[in-house]
Amino acid sequence: MRTVAVTAVLLVLCTLAKATNFSVSVFSGGTLISGTLSNSVVLSLPPCRFAGQPVSVIWNYTNGSSAGNLPNAFVVPGCQFKRDLIQVSDSNPQFTVTRNLGYQLTGLQPGQTYNFQYVIPATLDMSNVVSATTRQVQDYNSIDGGLGARSGGMIVITILLSIAMCMLIVGLIVAIVLGQRK
Repeated sequence: MRTVAVTAVLLVLCTLAKATNFSVSVFSGGTLISGTLSNSVVLSLPPCRFAGQPVSVIWNYTNGSSAGNLPNAFVVPGCQFKRDLIQVSDSNPQFTVTRNLGYQLTGLQPGQTYNFQYVIPATLDMSNVVSATTRQVQDYNSIDGGLGARSGGMIVITILLSIAMCMLIVGLIVAIVLGQRK
């Protein structure tokens, strides 16, 4: 009985140790002025209380296999200063407003679903796990760039305009020649 109680307490402590300490999210087309990216994802930044601390980024495929680990990916910038991560600026002659959006993780495979998590190594704080799917891209060599079929009307209009242009040029030459005779 005593071992069951000790085991239960240890399980609760392990669960609490793995608990998420802060939340992050993935920016999508509604937040950014773009659609889903093909080989990168933009994650929101950790809260300001972690300012000045390095952040590691861990990402896995949805099947659980490891996709990557980026130790000390960036340092959490202070909220009162400009962050040199992804920024959106709106300016006019009087002022510039800068919003700090997030961290862009590049080099991902197109058409894959990943699970992302921030880890603050100094305090062992962890974010929630967020999922994102990169956009499936089409090979540019497979895109048909040829001209489509032309309608008969387009051909007739082109011929009539060509004949009219020739007649105009001939008329201009005749007018110049007749004008010089007087």
